Amino acid sequence: MDMGDLPAWVALGLSAAALAVSYAYGKRSADAADESAAAAVASLALQRAEAEERRRAAEPKVDLVLEHIQGTRYRVRNRGAATAPVVQFLDQGRPYLFDWPRDGVTIAADDSHPLTMAGAGSQRMPVRLLVTWEGQDEPVPLQIPPRR
Repeated sequence: MDMGDLPAWVALGLSAAALAVSYAYGKRSADAADESAAAAVASLALQRAEAEERRRAAEPKVDLVLEHIQGTRYRVRNRGAATAPVVQFLDQGRPYLFDWPRDGVTIAADDSHPLTMAGAGSQRMPVRLLVTWEGQDEPVPLQIPPRR
């Protein structure tokens, strides 16, 4: 081997070492970029979920309550800001006398609809009734107020 080739061999060795170091750092950089992209996707999904939750919270709500008028007469009042379409009571737990349209009733915001109900004999008045309306498939319990 000629001494004139030594600098070339040293340069070759140094370039191989530089290539190995560059590859290692490039791999780390690619891994970091992948992690960063995954974190950005997760953050975006969280932001979308929060925005959807805020949108739903800002929507007008239905707030139904039962109010006793006199004797067997009650009213279903919508104290909410949204209309309650097709309000229906579940058959479960109804008292003996229960006068409410089978097809349901639409109750506008801050409006009410009359209801007649009374217990009889062994079928006493329940403490609550279950109600649903369009858009609210899960039954909501309405407390029956005490008679005045």
